[in-house]
Amino acid sequence: MKVLSWNARGLNSQTKQHLLKKKVQKEQPDIVFVQETKYSSNTIVNISKKLGKRMEYFEIESNGWEGDLVILWNPQVIQLLSFEVAKSYIAIEVQVVGNLETYLCTNVYGPQKQEVKLLFLRSLFNLKLRYPQEKAIFGGDFNMITSLTEKRGGIIKLNRDSEAFLDFIRSFNLIDVFPKSSTFMWNKKRGGEKQIASHLDRFLVTESILLEGIIVELDILPSGGSKH
Repeated sequence: MKVLSWNARGLNSQTKQHLLKKKVQKEQPDIVFVQETKYSSNTIVNISKKLGKRMEYFEIESNGWEGDLVILWNPQVIQLLSFEVAKSYIAIEVQVVGNLETYLCTNVYGPQKQEVKLLFLRSLFNLKLRYPQEKAIFGGDFNMITSLTEKRGGIIKLNRDSEAFLDFIRSFNLIDVFPKSSTFMWNKKRGGEKQIASHLDRFLVTESILLEGIIVELDILPSGGSKH
């Protein structure tokens, strides 16, 4: 199973839609997570057609300025069993066609406001409790770091959400999959001393996936006009 995640910072423009199409055509993912869609009504219908596959989807609609999410999947490979849609995540319970194992795949866009982050983590905690047996994949932009080494430049400090985030990861034996090429998946795109970079985007997978000998690899793709 191959999952593509991209914080697009807006999919209204033809350029961004074309970039998403190129990413999908090149990588051939079975499931696609997109954060910060920021598109207007019915845009996803056009996007799904451009992808060249009959992909099915769920979305959290945007007002055109705020973040919001869409998750797409190829029904020829992925069988949908159930789903949940909340303010900061879309979760689908799926089976890979020909495989009896079930997976909880969750596209995440964490809040930026400090006072809301703990509520967001509680919602993810409760989500996993509702699917205790499933192998789980949480991916997307969590907007949180877990250690001081996950940020470079700017004000570097850990807030209450960092410890709560670590508690969430430890509670469910989740593995934070790191790419080989870099720690930082978001950057401010400034030069020199003003450069700021953080490990905000990540994939968390349940330890049970790795214990079964399944190889899990993470690659960072070209940002394509986003800061992620």
